[in-house]
Amino acid sequence: MAQSRELPSDNSCRRSDSVFDRLAKKNPNYQDKIKVIEGDLEKPNFDLCPESMEYLREHTNVILHIAATVKFDEEMIKAITINLGGTRTALEIGRQAKNLQSFVYVSTAYSNSYDEYIQERVYPVDCNPEKILANLDDEKLIQDVIKYSHKWPNTYTFTKALAETLTLEYRQHFPIAILRPSCVMSSLNEPMPGWCDSIFGTNGTFIGWYYGLIRTSHIDPDVTIDTVPVDYVSNAIIAVGWKTYIQRMSPVDLQLYPCDNRNYTWRLFFEVAVPGLKKYFFKEDLNNVRQARLAMRKKELIVNTVLFAFVGLILLQLYYLLF
Repeated sequence: MAQSRELPSDNSCRRSDSVFDRLAKKNPNYQDKIKVIEGDLEKPNFDLCPESMEYLREHTNVILHIAATVKFDEEMIKAITINLGGTRTALEIGRQAKNLQSFVYVSTAYSNSYDEYIQERVYPVDCNPEKILANLDDEKLIQDVIKYSHKWPNTYTFTKALAETLTLEYRQHFPIAILRPSCVMSSLNEPMPGWCDSIFGTNGTFIGWYYGLIRTSHIDPDVTIDTVPVDYVSNAIIAVGWKTYIQRMSPVDLQLYPCDNRNYTWRLFFEVAVPGLKKYFFKEDLNNVRQARLAMRKKELIVNTVLFAFVGLILLQLYYLLF
């Protein structure tokens, strides 16, 4: 997150990314409905000025907490500060808000990946999230936390599990839900197929192919990938926020929703995500992709024809030798 700023004087969000083109055509004045308040996840109260904090207390009805560091090899203290401390700050802002109706924490499908079968519930951790946050300068405690975290594959999934436990403790204050998406990747349909602005997750694999670092990969095109398009996740976050408000659950309840797509295959990845990465991330002309595909198909046709003819000649010779 960027450093703290005062409320923008024009109360608008200025973005030139093509992801907003469709919205701008439908509602040219959509920016007038957006108020931007920038903060820093690593600092207390997001390093917000008093005016910004007061504005949030007075006008916040729904909180969708999505921000996090998604680096798998993030240093433990930094991962705790951002993913756990940032979540606590968001929860505290929600607790202070005068009319909060719904809080959605976006976690990950892998927050409890050490378990073979993961249920739709919060799994308890054998350490106190609040105690960890209060003693980040205690080297012995941090070393104990690092040892305990070894059953998680990385600091990202571990700190997400801690944040889920912390979120559970606030359910008596306001309606809360947790969304667990799997690996998020390029959009499938909205706002346009293949849109992306990062190289995390499955998209990162493409970078290796793109730069020639990965020359060959053994891939079954019909195998399902454990990923979910970003537009599916965005729609799910909004829907969960609405449902959490509508249901008005009792303080002891907390809804937890998995979010994945069992129909996304490698074939679909190459058809949608790869062209999207080239167009929206690398800003390349897709005509080059089409030309490359045509050239590759011609080469495949030539190779297959030659192989077919070669095998046919061998079989014909064997026939004459044997008969």
